[in-house]
Amino acid sequence: MYMTFDMKREDLRHKSRLVVGGHVIDSSKHNTYSSTVQDLSVRLLQLIAIRNGLSIMTGDISHAFCTAPIAEKIYTRAGPEFGAQQGCLLILKRALYGLKTASRSFHEFFADCLLRMGFTPTRADPDLWCCKSDDYDGCDYLATHVDDIIIAVKRPTEHMAQIEQEFSVRNQEDSPTYYLGNSYKRDASGNLYVSSAKYIKEVLRQFAKNYGEVPKRPVPLREKEHPELDDSELVSNADKPNTNLSLEFANGSSSLGVSTSTPQCAH
Repeated sequence: MYMTFDMKREDLRHKSRLVVGGHVIDSSKHNTYSSTVQDLSVRLLQLIAIRNGLSIMTGDISHAFCTAPIAEKIYTRAGPEFGAQQGCLLILKRALYGLKTASRSFHEFFADCLLRMGFTPTRADPDLWCCKSDDYDGCDYLATHVDDIIIAVKRPTEHMAQIEQEFSVRNQEDSPTYYLGNSYKRDASGNLYVSSAKYIKEVLRQFAKNYGEVPKRPVPLREKEHPELDDSELVSNADKPNTNLSLEFANGSSSLGVSTSTPQCAH
């Protein structure tokens, strides 16, 4: 067990976490897979919300993994950080960060909460939940992406209050303007506009900070070009050590930008 520190980009907060060395723990007998809501499901949820006049609310469960009971039986010895208790045996009770099963443990723990609230997972997407609404002839909806939740109901604050009875929910936003890499804006007619502009600007800022400014070049659109047949030499980092890292950063960021939005929105 050890402490790690990171800094939140949105408000430059410093945050520390007590982390378990999951790489030295044999979790082969446990299921470590933890699903997240599909991007298409989030878009359909918002479409249904607009069609039925539902309100949308988002939130982030604080210290999510640490709220869930642990799946394995794990013990460790207290280090010098524990003062007089150094050397004592410690038995883990909660799914601390670093465990391979931590994400799944929280996924199942939060699912039990939603079941008690009357929600059931949809057959098309197990992370898109619904229940019969008491406010109109239709359903209430809730989707989960690890610890990020989005609710589409007539009275979202009531459902959020139920969740807060068991979890600490922060960054609550009614009629959210940003969720999972997408920016949202409604006009006077109720139309919803989706854009990845904020995410892309942040990616470009981070890329410029770590690897230099991105040159602006026009993308040639020629029907006869086939990039999949390109036989030029592979990129080498012999002369530029950060070349491969910058490519990995660009590819990963671009992939997320396109998958969370549509190509024309992410352009």
